[in-house]
Amino acid sequence: MISRIFHPIGQGAFYAELHSGFNIVYDCGNWKKTTLSGHVVGQSFTADDVIDILFISHFDWDHISRIDTLRDTVKQIKCVIMPLLHDDEKIFITNIHRVLGFSSSTLVNKPHKFFGEDVRIVYVESSEKQETLNDDIREIDNISSSSIKSGTQISLGHSDYSWIFIPFNIENLSRSRLFEKGIVSAGFDLDKLRNDPSYTINKIKTTTEKNKIKKIYNSIRGKINQNSMIVYSGCHESIDAITHWSHKDINGYCYPYYRFEDEGTISCIYTGDVDLNVVNLELVFKKYWKYVGTVQIPHHGSVKDFDSTFMTKPRLFCPISYGKTNTYGHPSLNVISQIKSKGCIPLNVTEDLDAGAIQIIEFF
Repeated sequence: MISRIFHPIGQGAFYAELHSGFNIVYDCGNWKKTTLSGHVVGQSFTADDVIDILFISHFDWDHISRIDTLRDTVKQIKCVIMPLLHDDEKIFITNIHRVLGFSSSTLVNKPHKFFGEDVRIVYVESSEKQETLNDDIREIDNISSSSIKSGTQISLGHSDYSWIFIPFNIENLSRSRLFEKGIVSAGFDLDKLRNDPSYTINKIKTTTEKNKIKKIYNSIRGKINQNSMIVYSGCHESIDAITHWSHKDINGYCYPYYRFEDEGTISCIYTGDVDLNVVNLELVFKKYWKYVGTVQIPHHGSVKDFDSTFMTKPRLFCPISYGKTNTYGHPSLNVISQIKSKGCIPLNVTEDLDAGAIQIIEFF
């Protein structure tokens, strides 16, 4: 049995899969790092639990801010899989986060110090090509190198069912250009932001200067990171199963969905904040697309990052994480309308404690 949980984290992302003896987490953060979000993360696992794989999609604050809470809650995080960043990207992210008041330097630059020396850190190389999956399936415990190619298929190695994870780090050079253009227009030195780790400490000191960067960041909803790692989690061959969904909608009505998966559509694609106008999910995971039954809608349902082209089959479940009082208009009603018009099912996941979405997968 597998429990797939889209936690009620608000304006952020925190998703988990609990397999028999194997736990994974995809992202763990909340935009304002609210007290409530800390309780949600702290109550989701116990001090005896082990996270076998933590996937980090990218380094926007609302996807990473509660990783320290997760780390301090559980007994151990065994392996962290994250996008490979170049030095200038690390410096840029750290500089911008410092101005915004976020403390991400250790996580971004020294993950072994952040997680502990015994934690395996695996970096996923970026790729502009969207049709390349590695044919070999590698067991998670046998990945010895510190970096792997996008499309590497990772197996649990010891499960009773055929399950794989496929991280794919999409390189989208246009992703951060609007932010960079705004930075330059405001009179800041983009080159120093990328190459001088102390630039924001020594040169951007006044509240006025910091507020300029904050305004630019908020106006384009982040996007300081050009990469975003999507992950396929699911079967690599057809598996008969029954799925049970439990979800309370925004009107308070609880929907118990039951579905006999005679075609094995129990797989999920976690998308983080990827731009669906750039990424073709069906192309990237074409080998396993027939098994996909759940797609997390990226960027809290932002219309600018959405394209419904991937909805080529009806009744896809589509969780959307967002904060009810966010100032960005998430999720877009346009996005909700497109999902429904394709015969798919949007699941609104907010910060209300009873607004999480849970999928139970039972094999037979």
